[in-house]
Amino acid sequence: MNSIHKKLSLILFICSFVCVPALIKSQSVQMSLEQAVTTALQNNLAMKNAQYDALSAQYDTRELLGTGLPQLSASGTFTNYINLPTSVIPGAVFGQPGQDVKVKFGVPQTTTVGLSASQLLFNGSWLVGLQASKAYADLKQKQVAKNEWDVRKQVSDGYQTALVVSETLNQLQKSRDVLASTVEQTQALLKEGFAEQQDLDQLQLTLNGLDMQIAYIGQQVKLSKDVLKVLIGLPLSTDIELTDKADALLQSASADLLNTPYTPEKNLDIQIVQGALGLQELNVRAKKAAMLPTFAAFYNLQTQALRREFNVFDTKLPWYAIQLWGLQLNIPILTGGSNMASIKKAQVEVKRYQDMLNTTKSSSELEYRSARNEYEFALNNLTQAKNNIALAEGILEKTNIKFKEGVTTSFDVTQRTNQLVQAQSNYVDAMQKVLAARTRLAKSLNIQ
Repeated sequence: MNSIHKKLSLILFICSFVCVPALIKSQSVQMSLEQAVTTALQNNLAMKNAQYDALSAQYDTRELLGTGLPQLSASGTFTNYINLPTSVIPGAVFGQPGQDVKVKFGVPQTTTVGLSASQLLFNGSWLVGLQASKAYADLKQKQVAKNEWDVRKQVSDGYQTALVVSETLNQLQKSRDVLASTVEQTQALLKEGFAEQQDLDQLQLTLNGLDMQIAYIGQQVKLSKDVLKVLIGLPLSTDIELTDKADALLQSASADLLNTPYTPEKNLDIQIVQGALGLQELNVRAKKAAMLPTFAAFYNLQTQALRREFNVFDTKLPWYAIQLWGLQLNIPILTGGSNMASIKKAQVEVKRYQDMLNTTKSSSELEYRSARNEYEFALNNLTQAKNNIALAEGILEKTNIKFKEGVTTSFDVTQRTNQLVQAQSNYVDAMQKVLAARTRLAKSLNIQ
């Protein structure tokens, strides 16, 4: 059981960094496995961050889309010249050759109100960028799905571990009950002179050992539930009751999953790398599009109030309109080779992700095959372990009968009891491996 203790301690240590406890007022809750998963998805910090990233990516797409739609803005300015600008004009203009004439143009106060509109007509980088932003948002959604699977697997493993440890406690308690009955009967036989003190001491020693194991496993039950609380975001002070049973979960772990074909397109790891590759390919297109001309239209309307005094709200006085529209064309001609270098660099990243995709496909299929073999072996091992319990129980029962009849010794009873305890431990371990292997295989197949 040391391996289970180490796993529980490690999981608890990791979870203290990746999970955030939820503020739940109730100090006692009942939870099925699915309820535990749902609660964890709501409270898990990594899951929340992935959802925030996905939502942010959606707004990035809307933001970029907005830059290509008509733009309209209004403006207003008020200027009060303390000193009007002075211009120097040759005196010949005024019939005074050889002299410079200083004049001031304008009025002290100017108020301008304007309206500007623009529309992007063509920009290759914007068109590709819009596609890339949508692809990025889709990639973030896939990462949310992957994080959800990771959380589901963590919680499933934690929940199943808690059930398995509890089942270990139940199995040990059954063995103790049988042995305690034998001890009581031996005490009675000792009083009648049909047993020796050594026999009773031997059986009592075995019973004491079982009591120590039961006490230890009892602590492991508490620890496994504490790990589960951290995984799903419950305060450690909460009393949690697991409503699902190990036998019920084992019934869902059938061999039918072994017949489910592996489809690479459904694998989330492959989908994520494919999405990242698509983004890199769009990046190349964006770099090339940056070498294309950009074309835009604009319109501007202004009206000015030229006043010597502050009376801009006097509707009887005139305002002077300025109105214009135009087209703007920008054509990149020479960039010193920086654009071509940028394109080549982006193409290198495409090759990097192509290699990553091929590696991911191979490793994902290898993971599926490994998970399938592990699950198949675990199912077979569980059947054998269950049969071994029945055999060990039968052997112990016959040994107890022989001991009562004086045919065998208490040492044989101890051996057979330890043999049953070992068989029960092997069965519980087989249960845990089946449940863990099923979760692993389901993840590789992207099946909830």
